[in-house]
Amino acid sequence: MLIAVILGVAYGGYRLFNPYDEVTAEIRGMPPKTDFVCLVADTDDGPQTMEWSLAKVFPFSMHPDRCSVSSVLDGETSHRSNVRWIFSERIGVLCRTDQKWIVSWFDTAKCQPKNRSFLFGGGTATMDLSNADNHQQMAADQLRALGMDYRITND
Repeated sequence: MLIAVILGVAYGGYRLFNPYDEVTAEIRGMPPKTDFVCLVADTDDGPQTMEWSLAKVFPFSMHPDRCSVSSVLDGETSHRSNVRWIFSERIGVLCRTDQKWIVSWFDTAKCQPKNRSFLFGGGTATMDLSNADNHQQMAADQLRALGMDYRITND
């Protein structure tokens, strides 16, 4: 019984500092003039942005619209960071390139997190934009529905 209590406390402590839904996302093949990137899950309730997973002392998440993690350095063609993963039918990579907003959609099979643990979560998802199933330009109303108010008004 004591061992079960110790294991439970240890697991709770681990969960406190390592969110179960945190996945390392690696995005490749972005056009060179991309200045913003984030992930979108196509859920039953419609598209939802995946929040970036950050940590100071304790982990927290932040919407991509006002998070510096969404910014891409000039000329970079890949991006790697932790997100709070949302499982859905398809996953999109939303990029702003030359002031055009484009989402590249992937079927779940192409971007399912690898090396994910049943007990500990985590894992890594890799998406190469050249292998996307389709690319779709996003209108301002679609971006607002994703919560991108700040980025739209400050373009």
